[in-house]
Amino acid sequence: MKNLISTAVMAAFITACGQSSDESNATSAAGSQFAPFSQSYSCESGQSLEAEYSSTETVVVHYQENTQEMKIAVSASGARYAGEDLEWWIKGSGKGSEGVLFDHQEDGTTGEIIDNCIAD
Repeated sequence: MKNLISTAVMAAFITACGQSSDESNATSAAGSQFAPFSQSYSCESGQSLEAEYSSTETVVVHYQENTQEMKIAVSASGARYAGEDLEWWIKGSGKGSEGVLFDHQEDGTTGEIIDNCIAD
C-alpha cells in the first residue's frame, strides 16, 4: 500500500511534460533549450537503472537485460513514460529524485511495481 501511495504522490508532480515534438525542441520561457542527458539510479532490489532522456517526450530505460524506449504518457503528476511492457514514473530531477519502474499492461494501465529507485 505504501508503494501505491508513493506512486500516487509521484504521479502528481509533472503535468506539463506532454508537449508536442515541436515544443520539445523549442526554447523555454527561461530562454534555454532542453539538453539530452542520462541519469543513473540505484534501486531497492540492488539493481541499477540507467535512463537516457533524449527529449521532453522520450526516455530510453536500461534495466537488467531489458532496454526499452518509452514515450511520455498522461499522468496526474510527475512524469510517466510508457513503453511496450514497462512504465517509468519519476518525481523530480537530479540526485535524490525518485523513480518507479512498473509493468505496463496491454490495456494501457499501470501494473505491478518492479522496482523503486533513487537517482545517484
